[in-house]
Amino acid sequence: MAKLNLNFENRIIKLVALILFGVLFSASLCNKPDIPSQGQPRAQQGRILVRKGSLPQQTSTAEHTAPAATSIEKYSINLMWINTTSDPDRKYISSAKSADEFKTKVIIPVCKWAKSNPGAAVILWYDSFYTTPASVTASRQILDSTLVECGNLHAQLRDIREIPIVHMNPDVFSDQTPVYFRVDLLKPIIIVDSIERGKNDAAIYTDLEVGDLRKDGGRMGKDELFKPSVMQELSQVGLVLGVDAMRKTENQFFQLVRNERMIEAIKVVVVNINFIRAITALNEKRSNATEEQLDNPLYQLFGPVGKINALPFLSMINNLFPYYNGLAGGEPVKVLARLVEPDAKEGDWIDYHPRKHGYVPLGIMTSRDTTPVSEYNGKLFAYWNLLRNPKNFNFGSRNDLDVKAGSSHPPLYVSRGKANAADGVYRYHLWD
Repeated sequence: MAKLNLNFENRIIKLVALILFGVLFSASLCNKPDIPSQGQPRAQQGRILVRKGSLPQQTSTAEHTAPAATSIEKYSINLMWINTTSDPDRKYISSAKSADEFKTKVIIPVCKWAKSNPGAAVILWYDSFYTTPASVTASRQILDSTLVECGNLHAQLRDIREIPIVHMNPDVFSDQTPVYFRVDLLKPIIIVDSIERGKNDAAIYTDLEVGDLRKDGGRMGKDELFKPSVMQELSQVGLVLGVDAMRKTENQFFQLVRNERMIEAIKVVVVNINFIRAITALNEKRSNATEEQLDNPLYQLFGPVGKINALPFLSMINNLFPYYNGLAGGEPVKVLARLVEPDAKEGDWIDYHPRKHGYVPLGIMTSRDTTPVSEYNGKLFAYWNLLRNPKNFNFGSRNDLDVKAGSSHPPLYVSRGKANAADGVYRYHLWD
């Protein structure tokens, strides 16, 4: 394809058109990746494309005695603003152009949560890689003054790079990957880290807009956050997701309690798999992208890096709860034995353990709109022949968030660059 020579105005027009086009159509690229890793055997590498599955439904289970909200003594409420890339002219940690806009859109929601939850640690997270020290200082000043105005409330402004697993994966959380991918992956990481390192009994992630549709415009307090019906869900599965105004399960809101099995499930089938997908896509781009492709907006949108955009969200919806079900003593997810054990009998199925069997069955190169085909050890497999989810499992959700309907992630441009690692190769570190 010929190299595109567009002036700035034409690029903007083309970007808008491509975003609209991309919502309706996703092109497919299927190149065999090379996956440099830490502790991942090369025999576990391959390529796989996975389509979006149907939303699992709540099913009946044995009776559980739900703990009362009073058993939650220490909890955190986490909000976040992550920028696409650096901008030295940005005044605040967000894209706000004025102090009033920043206060209204970012700080007031933080203060509302702090007012409703005086006993919680309320934290607004930002990414120091894509903010300037001056913008952080200005943002902190507005946060501190607004907290005083609203009644001497307490909240913190913190850098996501403080979180060890984020610090260990600079390539994954760089502007080489789509911002929606980073944001959706950071949400579960933040709440797990809050429980493990922060020693909280529970941790909540909430988008800034959650609660905007409440009659009083306020936010839920502790009694409402941990009301009996929610605690019943949490006692069964350890995590609940939010349901938006259109009754769709979304990732605008996560609520996690200390549940070691759910934390393990999040690390394995949400976080680690998407570390691998990101690095696979980045190295595919590094190895194979031509100068013409790098200048082609279609490649930026639909190439290997663009295609990972929505995958952390899809991991939460499609893989997390079935996998947790097996860890919690229910029917486990099964994997086709010959995929991970070449000497297995034809048609045999075994319990799937990603840390043992590798991540290929979950989908290394994958997109919600591509044909579900995998190549592994020289054989082709259809996705529905790889994993067998249990027929019945719990899916935790709550529908009282008073938030507008979530929107699909539009495809966005990613950085034109090929590599920012010291030796020119992207790497990941898995979460133990």
